[in-house]
Amino acid sequence: MKYGLANKLKTKDEAYDFTSVINELRSYYFQDNDQFHKELERKMSVEMSNGVKDAFTRSGLNAKAFLDDLYGELMSIKIIKLTLAYKPTDEETARINAWLSENRGEITLIDILYKKDIIGGAIIESQGKIGDYTLSRMLKSAIRKNLNVKRLSNG
Repeated sequence: MKYGLANKLKTKDEAYDFTSVINELRSYYFQDNDQFHKELERKMSVEMSNGVKDAFTRSGLNAKAFLDDLYGELMSIKIIKLTLAYKPTDEETARINAWLSENRGEITLIDILYKKDIIGGAIIESQGKIGDYTLSRMLKSAIRKNLNVKRLSNG
């Protein structure tokens, strides 16, 4: 990603909030860069505002063109849905996100869902494919195998 701002986002929710602000700003008319900078500071965290200002300065574009380009970049980020039995800490979320981005070779956001009945492990959904690596699935499979073995030995 050419602006490097996507690296600061880890989850789908963070990206949605950031993208919503960028999309809203796209509809504004800025008389000058100072007005643009003030609006950034008003609408987002200091860290993200500073990142956007730096990227904007490096881009050499006007505010409208920059925001349109940034919005397009944000909309192209891949999202992986991750269902867990617990809510991960911010540190765990950052580690999961870093591992996914590193191993996929591209910026990847995670959409985290919580489902206690999976007991442990995870369900991973990406690009229409689902991988169920949960303890509940493994236990159900083991119980089914055990029942089938008992039926065969009794039958």
